[in-house]
Amino acid sequence: MDDQQNLYAQDTVTRLVNLYEATFGTTFHRYFDAFPLTPPGKDDYPLVAVQQIHTKAIIGPTSTDDVPETIVTEVMINAADDAGSQNVRTATMRHLQNLVQGQDPVTFDYLPNTFLYCLRTHLTLLQSSGSIWLIDSDVDIKYDITQPKDMPLIALAEITLTTQRRVIVPGRT
Repeated sequence: MDDQQNLYAQDTVTRLVNLYEATFGTTFHRYFDAFPLTPPGKDDYPLVAVQQIHTKAIIGPTSTDDVPETIVTEVMINAADDAGSQNVRTATMRHLQNLVQGQDPVTFDYLPNTFLYCLRTHLTLLQSSGSIWLIDSDVDIKYDITQPKDMPLIALAEITLTTQRRVIVPGRT
């Protein structure tokens, strides 16, 4: 299937993965465009997995469809990486929260190395043809500590957002 990806337009998941890689670089060891089928290894953490969980096509203005998509970004860090720290500010969950929504201690602005800064400063994901993906104003974040089967104990942030875009439907009658 990978050898046929160039037959399709770049989707929202791919655009977000590319945006995250450009923003965070080697902060994360792996970037996935869906949750991996095989459990990630210990050296794969921290990692980011982005997947589409819902979409629909709604008839829009003349010869177009409006397409909202719900996307979940999962940010995972290995809880063992912070084991032994006596500083509550570097505990695993706090570390994860700072990666996702950390703010400057003086201005309270989102820090440039956080997911909220990345998403809030890129409210559009442009396409070369001029099509625009808009990131809706609401971003929902949930945190958890979990141990999926065959994986280490991980701290997990689920960042859920919706994008909106318009698709041209030529020849609609």
